Amino acid sequence: MKTRSTEKIHFIKNEKNNTNLIELWFPIESRDEDIAIRAILPRLLFYTSEKYPAEYLIEREYMRHYILKTFSEIQQVGNQLLYLFRLIIPQKKNIKDFHIKKAIQFFLDTIYHPNIDENGFVKFEEEKSFLKKRMAQIRKDKYDSTIEEVYELLDEDGSLIDSLYHHQDQLEHLNNQDVYRYYQKTVNTHKPFIFLYGNEELLEASELLEAFYKDFPHVSVSFQKANHFLTLHPTVKTVEKDKPYRESILCMAYKVKDMKEEDRILLILLANILDSNVSRILNDKLRNQEKLVYWASADSYSRHGLLGIGCGIYKNNLQVTINKTEEMFKELNDYETIAKALSLLKERDACELLRIQDETYYEYDQYIIKYFGVKETKAELMKCFRQITPEQVLAFLPRLKLDLIYFAKGVEDAD
Repeated sequence: MKTRSTEKIHFIKNEKNNTNLIELWFPIESRDEDIAIRAILPRLLFYTSEKYPAEYLIEREYMRHYILKTFSEIQQVGNQLLYLFRLIIPQKKNIKDFHIKKAIQFFLDTIYHPNIDENGFVKFEEEKSFLKKRMAQIRKDKYDSTIEEVYELLDEDGSLIDSLYHHQDQLEHLNNQDVYRYYQKTVNTHKPFIFLYGNEELLEASELLEAFYKDFPHVSVSFQKANHFLTLHPTVKTVEKDKPYRESILCMAYKVKDMKEEDRILLILLANILDSNVSRILNDKLRNQEKLVYWASADSYSRHGLLGIGCGIYKNNLQVTINKTEEMFKELNDYETIAKALSLLKERDACELLRIQDETYYEYDQYIIKYFGVKETKAELMKCFRQITPEQVLAFLPRLKLDLIYFAKGVEDAD
């Protein structure tokens, strides 16, 4: 666990990029009853403001101030939720008439002087309607809705159903004034975490931000890892539902017996062995060899101790697909098979690390991850992968147990 304070402004120097990045991170409470508020709040800023109440007006100001990108979203960092505001601006060395102070002041005005009236946010009803339509789209989508139903079946403590989709009743009763009060409590009460990433020009931004927040109290926040390892049940639960879709979908959830923190690396690695661009064992078994599925995928949910396998299958192939998947795991229990897959993955990761190190905000992302201290950086994760041996994977495999079979039965087979 790491305890961090918002008192200091963090300047991560970078002379390679042509842009500068400024981020403000506001700690917020994680309460189930606030899920709808948290979903709508990011959408109520940056599209309009008090001074620029129409979208075309604020977009015009973005251009006048040479603002390349702004956005806001809710971020989960370990056990802590934060409200993130991001600003990306050019460097004066590239655009001579760019004024960094004017751009940052515009950014702050957008955050602290939103488009409101006596009822709260002017765009509230519009954004609420948008979110309702988005939830309706998910319900109609056969893949998204199937995953959400599987989450509901697997959930034990609310950690799998902490999205708006599972709390749409909150959206129905969402009140504009409640959202505005939440915004006031979140943004106007204390100094946020402030991160600057770029060249020396950001020293001017640091001075402006320090002056702006001089009367805001700083806060200290403790960050810790938030694993919710799921309980392995003694028997496999099977659920079958008739669906109006042409395609049938099979989901199989595997849990790790006696899951521990150090097993997360092995679980992620196993998903890559089954389904990655260099080792597609799952697809090769079920689709290429057995001709049972249209598609197949494997995903790890390491903080839940969960491996998910999904297939689009012919509706009469349910049992044989389950049997062949279990057969595949038995075939994996072979040293040469695992050793070959690990070798391919390690070669891929070496190339992938070179690619991501060239990404625009790579160094900044590494700084943020280390600062909050709740997960591994990409480089650290890949280093852990390189150290895994075939013997470790073979010892891990027997601990993976089938826990849930969910079959969404379509009306006919797709072409």
